[in-house]
Amino acid sequence: MTLAMKRIQNLGWLALVFAVAILLYPLSLNVAALHSDLVRMDQKIMETKREISFLEAELSTRANVQQLEEWNQLSMAMNHPPLHSFWMVSAPWPVSEVPRPL
Repeated sequence: MTLAMKRIQNLGWLALVFAVAILLYPLSLNVAALHSDLVRMDQKIMETKREISFLEAELSTRANVQQLEEWNQLSMAMNHPPLHSFWMVSAPWPVSEVPRPL
């Protein structure tokens, strides 16, 4: 082979490398976009897990309150006092004189 043919072959390889690099650049952009989508989805998953944990704690608390109310009804039979045991609805509220400063 002659020197001119080797130079053309070297330029061909160089052109091939640049063409592959140019063709791979959009692929790397696509990978970066997918990566950012995955990061966002991972954040949403973590947020949802935190929300699920909060809701599980809330349900557990409410279940404990309901269980305590059932035990109260069964074992202690405690109820709130009826309204009429405090004041008659028609009775006026007592008024007290507040001393004025001199």
